[in-house]
Amino acid sequence: MDTASKQLSVVCFSHDSSLLMSRVWLMEKMGCTVIPVTSETEFRETLRKYPVGLVVLCQSLTSEECRKADALSRKLSPEARVLVLFSTEQKWIPRGDGVLLDAQCGPATFLSTVRGMLPSLDGLAVAWR
Repeated sequence: MDTASKQLSVVCFSHDSSLLMSRVWLMEKMGCTVIPVTSETEFRETLRKYPVGLVVLCQSLTSEECRKADALSRKLSPEARVLVLFSTEQKWIPRGDGVLLDAQCGPATFLSTVRGMLPSLDGLAVAWR
């Protein structure tokens, strides 16, 4: 297996394209390889196609969508950790080693949390550029 195929990506799932792209930009600036998705179908296909180390579920998703995305990521990418960004209306807590973070936390806290959640599993490393 070559190095590229061992690298893990970050998947960021949101219905709000502006917020999605700003979060993607922040994580890419930090050096992560980020795959933005805006639908459940796109999310599922991304999990099937790429090795994923972190899933970021944005506050534009409903609690039910977060539950479904969490279950799907646990099934298709069990090594991936899940970060749920919540708004005041939505406070669903992810299972296991997932993290719940206030979406209004600011870029420094967001990036610090992302960095702390990035895995290094069984010789795999998050794809850094």
